[in-house]
Amino acid sequence: MLGLGNNYVYNPATVWIDNFSLFCDATGDYAAMTTNNISDYTFNDGTVSAWVKGNTFGADGMIFDLVSTTSGHAIYVFYDDSEEAITFVRTDGDSTSTLTHTITDSNITASWYHITVTWNYAEVGGRGTGFHTLYVNGSNEATNTTALSLGGTLSKYFIGRNAEGANTYWDGYINDIALFSGALSAGNVLDVYNTGKPKNETNRDNLQCYVTFDEHLSSSNTIIESSPNSNVITIYNAVIKAVSP
Repeated sequence: MLGLGNNYVYNPATVWIDNFSLFCDATGDYAAMTTNNISDYTFNDGTVSAWVKGNTFGADGMIFDLVSTTSGHAIYVFYDDSEEAITFVRTDGDSTSTLTHTITDSNITASWYHITVTWNYAEVGGRGTGFHTLYVNGSNEATNTTALSLGGTLSKYFIGRNAEGANTYWDGYINDIALFSGALSAGNVLDVYNTGKPKNETNRDNLQCYVTFDEHLSSSNTIIESSPNSNVITIYNAVIKAVSP
């Protein structure tokens, strides 16, 4: 994968096989997991993969927010409008580890980007080791080896909004957002990106939640997502729109 500097990743036109995506306008639109059927998720290792495209940015916008049952522990990714950067944060309430990658407002509003974050923590010989990595369009753009241990299981999962406060709403499109237990390898991340051609990921190992938004029914604001767990996702104010190039 071609990566040039810290603010450019080759971004071919996205070729969609599905029909719909979530559209939020930064004024109270979001989605959230309202029935959690995940039985074996821990916060010490995992992956989230999502396709995003901005609309018009005037403030920060949350892509997703995972909140643990352990107080203060959370993992989230947002677009920092003032820095014009995708920002990946892991925190235990006291210590925070952050990765960023620059994507200008003009670029993120013009094209779809595939954002993947992976993280892992382990105790080896009584000593903690770990990493977390931010990928953009299949390319490893930032890695941190901070050994930050996060506890608990999944309490809240919000898409397009801060889970702990009604703010930081996303402005634009989010599609094919997948939550995995375990950190995907660089090769698997590249395979999910698939040179800008999103494909069906329902058979990938360790898939815990997979929202393509093609699952929606026009008469309901709830959808059953496409992972084996069949979690319930509720849409709040946001619109399910046809995927655009």
